[in-house]
This record gives sequence, C-alpha cells and structure tokens, in this order.
Amino acid sequence: MTTIQNIIDQNTSREAQKILRGIIISECDAAIGGNDEIDWGSICNKANQSMLVNSSHPHSKKLSSVATRAQLLDRMSAKGLGIFITIMCGNDGGSVSIIVGSAFEQPSENMVAWPFGDSFTEEFFEEAFETFSNLDVSDLQELLEEDGPLKIKKVTFTPTVDEDEDDAPAPTPLPVFNPALVTAANNVISVATEGAFNDLEDMIAHRARQDERIIDLEKAASAVSAAPAAQPVVGDGSIPNGTPVRRNAQEVFGLTDPLLDFEIDCWEWDARNPLVPLVDSNYLFDVNVLADLLWAREHNKNAWMVGDTGTGKTTLTEQICARTCTMFQRVNFDSDITRVEFVGKVDVTTNDVGSETVFTEGILPIAMAMPCILLLDEADAIRGDIAYVLQPVLEGRPLRLLEDGGRMVHPHPQFRIFAAANTGGAGDSSGLYSAAVKVQSRAAMNRYNVFVRVSYMDAIEEMLLVKRITPDLSEAAADVMLAFLSNYRTAFKDREITTPISPRNMMTLGAYVSSFEPRIGLRSALERGLNAVVFQSIDESDAPVVRGIADRVTP
Repeated sequence: MTTIQNIIDQNTSREAQKILRGIIISECDAAIGGNDEIDWGSICNKANQSMLVNSSHPHSKKLSSVATRAQLLDRMSAKGLGIFITIMCGNDGGSVSIIVGSAFEQPSENMVAWPFGDSFTEEFFEEAFETFSNLDVSDLQELLEEDGPLKIKKVTFTPTVDEDEDDAPAPTPLPVFNPALVTAANNVISVATEGAFNDLEDMIAHRARQDERIIDLEKAASAVSAAPAAQPVVGDGSIPNGTPVRRNAQEVFGLTDPLLDFEIDCWEWDARNPLVPLVDSNYLFDVNVLADLLWAREHNKNAWMVGDTGTGKTTLTEQICARTCTMFQRVNFDSDITRVEFVGKVDVTTNDVGSETVFTEGILPIAMAMPCILLLDEADAIRGDIAYVLQPVLEGRPLRLLEDGGRMVHPHPQFRIFAAANTGGAGDSSGLYSAAVKVQSRAAMNRYNVFVRVSYMDAIEEMLLVKRITPDLSEAAADVMLAFLSNYRTAFKDREITTPISPRNMMTLGAYVSSFEPRIGLRSALERGLNAVVFQSIDESDAPVVRGIADRVTP
C-alpha cells in the first residue's frame, strides 16, 4: 500500500509536490468519484479574489492572477495537494469545486494556509489532513517506481501541457456581435481608419492575432533571458571535478518562505574546493535581499548591493556561495586596482633558449573562466579605465585581451558578477564615504540589472546572534550592549555620528566583555571593552556623542 503520507515522507518536498500534482492531472479526467466535472475556472476565479494570491498574506503567491489548473497546482504545497486528492476521491466534481474554492474564501483574519501552505486552522482542513495522511493511492497512479524509495519517473513530468494549461495568458476570445449594429459599425470603422479596416469582425480578429503574436514574443524573450543550464566542471588539479544540481532555495538555505520557492543551481564537488567559502552556521539571512540576489544569479543578471560599511554585503555573497557550493572570487577596488592587475600583463621570461614574452592573466579573465560569483567590492571606487573594460563583460559578451594579441575570453555560462558598494554609484550625498567614492558613469551603472539595499540587522536580532556566538555573555551585559547598540544606530541614522558600528564590532565586544566580567565586574568590563573596540576607532568628532550613549546605558 502506498499512502500520500508515504509519498511526503520518502521524498523531498518538491519531489512529493510533483508526484501528487501528477496524480491529480492524470486522474482528473478518469472519472474517479465523478471528478471529471471539476470546475477549474470557478476555483481559479475564487483564488484570484482571495488573500492568498497577490497580497501581503504570508502564504500569498505573488501572481497577478491564477488563470489555469497548471498555475494553481504548481504552487500548491504537498500537503495541500494531498487534501485535494482526498476531496477528489470522496466527492463528485461539483463538491470538489465548492470545497477547494472555499479554501480561498476564508476571512483574512482567519485565513488558513491551505492550499499553498502546510498549516491548518480550520476544523475541516484539520480533519482532511488526518484523512489524507493514510489514504491509499496505489490504484490512483502509475507515477511511482515499483522498487526502492519513491522517486519521480523522469518521463512523467515532461514540461508539455495542453493549451488550456499553458502558463501564458490566453488570447482575447472573439465577441458575439449584434447583427443590427454591425453595418453601422463597419461604416464608422471604414471612415475612422481611412479604409484600413472595413469590417468590425476583421478588425477584432486582427487584434486577436496580434495578441497571439505578443504571447509568442514574450515566450521567446523569456527563453532568451533564461540562464543556460549548468555544465559539469573538469578539475585541473587546483580545483576538483564539479557536478551541477538543481535544488529548491528553501531547502538550500533552510528558510521556509514563499519568496524562496524556486529552483537554483548548486554544485557538488568530488573533493574540497578551496574556492568555495565555508558555511557560517550562525549567519542570518534577510529573506527579501536573499530572494533578489538568488533571482539575479539564476537569471544571469548583474546585481549591485548598496549599504553602509559593516552591513555584511561581502559576507552575504560569501554565504550564498557557501550554501550553494559556488566558487567565490573577490576584487577590492578601494586599493586603486590598475588595469594591469585587473586584466593582465605581458612579462618577458628568460630560459636556456633565450627570452620570450608571456601574457599573465589578471583577476577578470581568470574569474570569467569559472562557474563563480565575482564580487566587485567597493564598486563605487572603480576607476574609469576599469569600468570601460567591464562594460562588455557586464553585458555577457567576451573580453578582448589586446595585450595578448586580441584573444577573446568567453565567460563561463555560470559566471556571475555582483557588486558591493556604500553608494548607488552616483556619488556620496551623505559625506561619509566621499574620500574613496568616484561617480560612476550612467553607461556603467546601466549595465547592472538588480539593485539591492543591504541594511544593518535589527538590534535585537544582532544581539541574539552575539549571544549565540558568545554563550558565556551574561544577560546583564547583553542588555547593556543592546541598549548601547540601539542608541548608537539611531544616532548614526540621524547623522549625529559618522562612524558606523558593525555586527563584527559587537561580536568582538561581546567576546571581550564575557572574558573580563567574571574577573573585574560588569561595569569595568564594559568600559574596557568599549574603549578597546569602539572609542579608539571612532572619529574624534564622534567621541562625545558615543561616550554620552555609553554613560547613559552603563549601570
């Protein structure tokens, strides 16, 4: 016996979802319980009017509309699909439409997660959950392997759908015309269009054909914009062999959020890859920022991250690479990187035969050959000649190495560029970073597609992280540090002080205080820690404000 619970337990969430979706699609027209009469149009209309589609509800699917059965089923959770099958097997088509449609009609304050989520608050759905978990579906489907763990047969989910299940919007149907008015309308149309159209039906049919053409062009554009499929990497001694795999972002990052419910490229290496950062298990992701960056990576778009010093832009990119096992390369432009360092140079070498010229590749062509993320750190400090070199690369085109006889370096299909900066590339209006920032040309900035603001963590979340990393930190010390951090960030936001304080600073302070407090007491440990970590590093003009904050919060 195979139950729906078996399918959920023995497969990943995405695999289970696909299996159950396949059962529904394959059996909807098989007259099981009379369900061949399910009114999908009614269900989709109710979904469009609900809080679960294109709203701020936590389980909302950010869709402009749900128009087809395929769109609805593709976005339902595995448990939600299980309940659907249970209802489908026990009711006729009309009942299925009514009951499933009712899932979208709950008042917003009592909204249940079903069918998109896996939590159930309504009594009916709680009972349905209990029912479906042990429902025998052995006779309902032929989608499972006969032996071994439950897996999806590759042939089962070939992305071919009927016209009524196409995710693209259907062309506008031709209307029914009133014969009594057609002749008058034709005369008006002929005069208004100066003879271009003489017939109402012909004009509307022409518009419908244009709609179909627009849909075809949108499909073609979508196919062109999609990133190419990842290819295996053959190791060269410095890096191991690598195999690309597709995984759901929710599973990769351990975050259950609808914004991350999509497939992303990950890598499996047959040995430790020195270019893949190590995972920091304590790192906390901002889901909104993470979703934008993963979308950019998945669709081969250049991302520009802007945020104050210490907000964690570099670390964020490193941890994305760590979780996905992607190679990471970084170039820091606050050290005035030259074209020679960035692109490469010609060296003259001497051997037994004589001398020869050899071109040594710089940072950019080396990175372009890898399936990696190249982080342009402090990107708003890039010199004009470097920005010019970057332009074709940011467009996805090859890099021409004039220094190496005009050799063309083609980017690896999974090569990506992220930029991290304190400003948006148009100069520093705050005055905090004016010493290093250069105004980037609009031509350069126009080649970045996704712009993401990375902010400081919430003070409470940041202190929770500090306590997790420093478990010996006393509650009293943590409370004082939280008050200090909150007041400091407020003063920085209001430009009362110009020196930022980062999570790294607070982690260091926490470690310092936890070491000295048992020996010299809380107040003395805080004073010494603040002096060592904060006071000695801030601008002199900020010192009075910062010391005032410390005096107010220190017991």
